[in-house]
Amino acid sequence: MVYDTNRASKAANTADFDTSVDKVSSGAEYAKDMLTTCTVPPPNGVGIVDSKVLQATPTEALTSYTDFQINTAIDTTWVLALVAMVPCIQAYYDIAVDLKDNSVHKDTIWYNLWAVENAKYEQSTINQKVLIILKEFFIQNFDAWKDHYAEATRIFRRAVQGEIDLWATAEDPGDV
Repeated sequence: MVYDTNRASKAANTADFDTSVDKVSSGAEYAKDMLTTCTVPPPNGVGIVDSKVLQATPTEALTSYTDFQINTAIDTTWVLALVAMVPCIQAYYDIAVDLKDNSVHKDTIWYNLWAVENAKYEQSTINQKVLIILKEFFIQNFDAWKDHYAEATRIFRRAVQGEIDLWATAEDPGDV
């Protein structure tokens, strides 16, 4: 939400501003839904005490990655800030599809709320509709980034590494 708030402040027009602000709103709703999922007792939730969820310490990988995302939104243009989000978008779809197809934990709440929900975009990913939309975005905004290719490359590579580091910190559910 902070990323999209900062990105909104860099928008070149009202439509771009609205796109970012709408993401802030949907992100807040998603956060509320996830908090509910964590704190409601089973079978509809996980049953974790709300203070434990709200005061959980983020991993170093999460802090590093979110700081990078937020700083990119602050320090670059509205267009270049999106480069930092592309690996996240693709990783979520690919991982969700793999979990949907191969998980042995299909009876868990997280499977239904995360893997199934994010895998809904499987066909879009397979057909590369997501990438086509992104490609069109970058074509339409060519003037805003054409002189910043090296910076875009650096941002993209750092975002990919952020995704790798983030997913590498996942814990076995038995350890939580």
